[in-house]
Amino acid sequence: TEAVLLLGNSGGGSLFAFYQAQAGTRPAARIKATPGGRPSLLDKTDLPTGDAIVFLAAHAGQGLIMNEVIDPAVFDENEPLHSDPALDMYDPRNGFRPAPEWSEYPSDFIERFRLAQRARVARIDGIAHDHIAAAERAASRHGARDFSSLPAKEQRRIRQAEAFEPVMIVYRTMANLKYTDRRLDPSNRGYGSLLSPRPDLMNMQRLGFSRVVTPQGWLSTWSGQSSNANVLKTGPAIDIPALVVNAGRDLDVHPETHSKAIHAALGSADKTYWDFPDALHCFEDDDDQTDNAQLAALTERLVSWIAERFPL
Repeated sequence: TEAVLLLGNSGGGSLFAFYQAQAGTRPAARIKATPGGRPSLLDKTDLPTGDAIVFLAAHAGQGLIMNEVIDPAVFDENEPLHSDPALDMYDPRNGFRPAPEWSEYPSDFIERFRLAQRARVARIDGIAHDHIAAAERAASRHGARDFSSLPAKEQRRIRQAEAFEPVMIVYRTMANLKYTDRRLDPSNRGYGSLLSPRPDLMNMQRLGFSRVVTPQGWLSTWSGQSSNANVLKTGPAIDIPALVVNAGRDLDVHPETHSKAIHAALGSADKTYWDFPDALHCFEDDDDQTDNAQLAALTERLVSWIAERFPL
């Protein structure tokens, strides 16, 4: 008997959960438009459902990651070097200690920081919607009855505005308090992010989450307020056997915020939670190892989990 196993590592988990939730919904009731307003075509697409789903060191959604990593000290998207010191997690006055020391942030700072993170996400959502609205206005003007009677220069300007594809640069997205304060969502992780052991420096560099995006891409993927790929929203619709695997040394996917929250959100009657306390994000070896021990242990358990549910 053949069975389809949806296995998502990292961002793949929330994407598969979104897919499965939509696949299990009758076409007429599926999401008809993207967060940016484009037709989704999901109601016109054949979406075969999976038979089981595995969340392997998966976060609850790229937008929810962005809610945690965006730097709220940025108060002007056009001036990324301008910073509000009262919201700067890398300012020693707020509890930061340089690597390899761990920081300890006061509870009132944590609360203000997280509220300001969501406020910045909302501000960027607004910028994205403004870009989209400008193109829509130009398209509407292009389609107006009097368009052909406009001066050639005005027609050209409208066509260019309609065709324009803006790119948004989102600076400073390496500001997760958990990178430097291990008291927050405790785990077996080390200091820093998957992308750098010095997030305080990489926060100012080009590499990082969602640095260069289109307005549509931001809203669909990286906005914690707009993206549909959010397991906390789609999880209740998942009713197939589900397995959530937490990697204890993961630097960006943390147990309470993501792994356990995913497990709790799932509507599956058959759902399982595993913790591999010494595993890294991709179950890869440490630099001084070559035996793939964590991956081998995972594979052995996973094969048994699948065989119990889908015997040959």
